[in-house]
Amino acid sequence: MMVVCAYCGVHLPKSDSISGNGSFYCSEVHRQAGKVSQQP
Repeated sequence: MMVVCAYCGVHLPKSDSISGNGSFYCSEVHRQAGKVSQQP
């Protein structure tokens, strides 16, 4: 199954993704960046 990085939009296999905040990310850096960008 393929997923899309919530930060940059790249498609990657779900098994290679990092999940967090209810979304999938292509790297830990993008997971952290997505976490920061979601704060009010």
